[in-house]
Amino acid sequence: MAQITYENKVKINDNPNIPDINKVTDDDMNEIKSVVNENYQELTNLITNDTGCLKLADGTLICYGKSNTSEIPYGSEYSETITLPESYKDNNFVVLASITSGGASWANVICRGGATSENTIRLIAGNYIVSGSTARDIVLSYITIGKWK
Repeated sequence: MAQITYENKVKINDNPNIPDINKVTDDDMNEIKSVVNENYQELTNLITNDTGCLKLADGTLICYGKSNTSEIPYGSEYSETITLPESYKDNNFVVLASITSGGASWANVICRGGATSENTIRLIAGNYIVSGSTARDIVLSYITIGKWK
């Protein structure tokens, strides 16, 4: 199969008789501009104020943050309940948890999270992988996504 060159791609994109899901129309660009313009102030506030939440007019709420641990001995867990800066309409929202840094032993830790109420989550990190190891200075990051209305 021959590689499509830039010139061929331009010809394909400019030909109205060829359907192509990769074509970007003027309507597509206008829709993208509209979404960016509608949410510009909220995105700017998120970046400049760093509140830990992005609350959109369509009811979407995204919260994020970090939690630090000192150490987790092998065979044990670290658990923390975190109060979010904004509340969801119920406790049916997604919690994504990850280890974003930590000493040399960060790879030994398993992390998970879950909603416990409309505005709280529980992060749990367990050290079960390498026998006898102690995980130190672990940073757990989280993102929650759901609806506030």
